[in-house]
Amino acid sequence: MSIIGSYIVIMLVCAGVVIAVSVFAYNRRLDKIARGEARDTHSAIPEPKDTVAGIYRVLLMGLVVVCLVNTGTANGLLMSMQNRINDLETRERETSYEVLRLREELAKNETLLTDVTWEVSNPDLEACTADVDVAVTLREFSKDTEVFLNINGEAVALAGSGAGGFHGKFTAELFKAYSGTSVSVVEGGVTRTEEVYDFPEYFFWDYLPMPAVAFNLTSSESFAKMKCEGSYTLNIDHKEEIESVTVTYMTGGKELASVDATKEALNGTEIELPKDLALEQDLTFRIDVAAKSGFAISQKMLVIFEERQAEKEDAEFLRIFGKDGELVWEDTAYSKFREAAEAAGDSGA
Repeated sequence: MSIIGSYIVIMLVCAGVVIAVSVFAYNRRLDKIARGEARDTHSAIPEPKDTVAGIYRVLLMGLVVVCLVNTGTANGLLMSMQNRINDLETRERETSYEVLRLREELAKNETLLTDVTWEVSNPDLEACTADVDVAVTLREFSKDTEVFLNINGEAVALAGSGAGGFHGKFTAELFKAYSGTSVSVVEGGVTRTEEVYDFPEYFFWDYLPMPAVAFNLTSSESFAKMKCEGSYTLNIDHKEEIESVTVTYMTGGKELASVDATKEALNGTEIELPKDLALEQDLTFRIDVAAKSGFAISQKMLVIFEERQAEKEDAEFLRIFGKDGELVWEDTAYSKFREAAEAAGDSGA
């Protein structure tokens, strides 16, 4: 039974006792008056109905007081419990962070590699190649230790350079995908291999001025027509390789206007979006960057849209073209749509 229930029972019992005593006293008073032992004058004993009504009021007041006291106590307990829960959650987060840190530290202590670095140099933009110098530092080694860099199924031997360091070089193709890179350490006839997770997948990012945009745009719809205003900034790396930059505004697959944004791209200044663009259900940017090396980079992106149309051919893409205009690389996130369209066209033919 709860505390409030116990109080109610006790108060009901007390009320019943008071009512019974009052009725008994009242009846005895009436008997004395009837026998002439007492005069029927002003009596200090109230009638039973008045006694019951008074006790009922007192009982209600008592219940209200008990409820208020218990409510305040319950609120205090809830606040205390909430504070304890918050403290427990904070300690749990701190413990989880500490456990994660200890796991990472243990993993570092167990790994053979303490450092893996690489440097890309001597780009040959005619052959689309570059030299990649790789340096590996081991935690433990001996004079018989052999180290290999495994990349795209090929093993590149790394020569010892002292103090646990091993160094090697290989020629990489700028537009070839490199994945599954790892380092193998051979010691006493036993080979141990560890993955290198942050090794570059493509090396052209180190040389070509690839498009990147920071938008500050707002859109609205009025009379079933889309409106857009604001500005954007072209954040392009390797500005020294920029020959020209052109931004084309499009909607519904149609070109609306083109602007020469070479100066703004070189200076990193904001470009105001034209306010008279007749937009349909989307605003699309196509950014064309001509590099001094002869390569051309073209990126098409949906900036604002009511319904994404990326499943359609050429709705979005990122492509690099060679000096002769041939396609040398395309982002696989978009190329699958073009390939699917070409396959459908071949089957239809």
